[in-house]
Amino acid sequence: MHKAIDLGKKWNDDIGIPISMKDEKDRTHYPDFHISDTENARLLDMPDEGEATIKYKVVHRSHSENKRDGKTRRHCSITIEVQKIDFEDKPKTKKNSDSDGGARRAFSDYFKDK
Repeated sequence: MHKAIDLGKKWNDDIGIPISMKDEKDRTHYPDFHISDTENARLLDMPDEGEATIKYKVVHRSHSENKRDGKTRRHCSITIEVQKIDFEDKPKTKKNSDSDGGARRAFSDYFKDK
C-alpha cells in the first residue's frame, strides 16, 4: 500500500498574508470535502474526526508548473466522484458529542425508521 498523501498546506510569505492574519501563517490548512444531497442518515453518526475509507473515481485531473525566483513549483488538482465512504460505526469517543445541542442525535433518530 502506498504512503498516505498529506493534503495539509501552510501559507507562506509569498502569498502576501495581511498583518491581521500572520498567526494563520503557521497553521496547517486542509482542503474541504463536502457531501450533500444524500438520504443516508448514517452520515449523522459519523465521528467528529477519525479515519474513513472512500471508493472514488477521478473525473478530472489538471496540473501546472511555474517558475518564479529561480524555483519551479508544480501544482496539481483532481476532482473525484466519491462513490462510497466507510467509517467506524461506534466511535471510541466523540470530541464534541453534543456540540450541536442534540440536533445530530435527533436527526439520526428521526431517520432511523424511514
